[in-house]
Amino acid sequence: MDATSSFVERNYWDSEPALRYLQAQAEAIAQRGVKVRRLFIVQKPEGVDPALLRLCEDQRNMGIDTRVVALSELPPNVRRGTTNDFVIFDETLCYEVEPDLLHENAKTTLNAREDHLRQRVKRFRELWDVGLSDT
Repeated sequence: MDATSSFVERNYWDSEPALRYLQAQAEAIAQRGVKVRRLFIVQKPEGVDPALLRLCEDQRNMGIDTRVVALSELPPNVRRGTTNDFVIFDETLCYEVEPDLLHENAKTTLNAREDHLRQRVKRFRELWDVGLSDT
């Protein structure tokens, strides 16, 4: 499972649904050897604050591989792509979240189209490769 988590969802991680979501991931990692990677996306380097670092550490302690990327610091060739939140399951299904103007999650979709999945997998890899893992 490869997932992005943007500045839009920061408050989500303190919620009860997030605790259940993370527990399910921790169980999948421990019991079935599922690999989970989460890329946290912030606007600027200043967004990498102590709360985000704690969140990354907490998730790493659960077996989730985490990285952080600042949009303002992306190389030009990576900056051009989309940054809405998405989760890719086994490279066969993509769950996507689109925020509204108030940065609330306004729309969610599931997409299994091969061409769309290829684009999302490529985008995740581009962002992951430039993300910082030693935060």
